[in-house]
Amino acid sequence: MSARDRILAAIRAARPAPLPPAEAIAAEAAALLDAPESVRPRPVEAVLAAEFVRKASALGTSFDHLPDRAAIPLAVKRYLDTHGLPPALALQPAPALAALDWTGIDTHDTVAPDQRAALGLALWGIAETGSLVIHSGADAPILLSFLPLHHIVVLEERNQRRGNGNYLLRRNVHQVDVVTRCEHNFARVTADDELFRE
Repeated sequence: MSARDRILAAIRAARPAPLPPAEAIAAEAAALLDAPESVRPRPVEAVLAAEFVRKASALGTSFDHLPDRAAIPLAVKRYLDTHGLPPALALQPAPALAALDWTGIDTHDTVAPDQRAALGLALWGIAETGSLVIHSGADAPILLSFLPLHHIVVLEERNQRRGNGNYLLRRNVHQVDVVTRCEHNFARVTADDELFRE
């Protein structure tokens, strides 16, 4: 018997016999959707941003709370120095980042296969899981999120949601991939101006 056959046999053996009717399974799923708060974990922290930090910190994430966007390059330089990295990174080609003063840091908008550090913007932070929502696009190449060992992410404090459902409702989308990686390092920015277009 192959490993595949053993796995499938274990799954078959673990399922209830007889299987519930499809209507019963659908009714159970619908009941969960009727009252999502009854199955959603309760946050430990009263403030959404603190809950996000708590959950993401459990994944090995580090944080640097900044007063505004202008402080991002200095925080990035500090991070690179602290981790013994050269003053160079792939920079998401977003206007909000390109407008900053990157003196002393070599930035480029392409990601090399051996890229050590990159900086990008997150659309949302999900407090329930400590996850980020990052979309790909012309000004947000997705490899920026996957190739570098050190992925530094700017997340505005106001762009945090309690759970994935809050994000999906706000964006009116039906499917989304949320990526959580232990190597994410966040800079939370409390600036009032808009970083992202809707």
